[in-house]
Amino acid sequence: TVEVGSGIRPAAEAAALYRELEMPLEAAWVIRHIGINHEYAEHLTEAERYYCESLALFRQYADEDNSNYANTVRYPAVIKNRIGKRDESTALWEEAVRRYDEMDQPLGVAEGAAWLAIFAVEKGDPVLAREWFSMAEAAAARASDGDTDKWIAEVRARLMSRE
Repeated sequence: TVEVGSGIRPAAEAAALYRELEMPLEAAWVIRHIGINHEYAEHLTEAERYYCESLALFRQYADEDNSNYANTVRYPAVIKNRIGKRDESTALWEEAVRRYDEMDQPLGVAEGAAWLAIFAVEKGDPVLAREWFSMAEAAAARASDGDTDKWIAEVRARLMSRE
């Protein structure tokens, strides 16, 4: 595992300063990045806490079209899945996909819709899984990104092995 570096203290101080200066979205951005550091160090409970704190600030202060909003929803969706909170992860991925789609960010749509397809298959809903995966494939085709194409191929194989 990775050590959470000494950068956490200055980041926490920056977040506090942004709050004092009444700059909550800047605070939220820094708090999300503290969560990223914890996630890299496999401190998943801490990461979840920071991601949720960041998201709460975005929900309170951000405009719907804020470009960081979808990413701020994505991070807790990922971490909640990693720690076994599948229903919460599903709801967050649905929101993230909607936000990415509204901002025309196909990479985010592809990633989220692919996860939602996996979740639907695991819940025994192949029709919903096909709908989500169709959206994921279409977004990936628009994105033209090698890593995303690999992810979609992995999900396709995973879904086919369940049929």
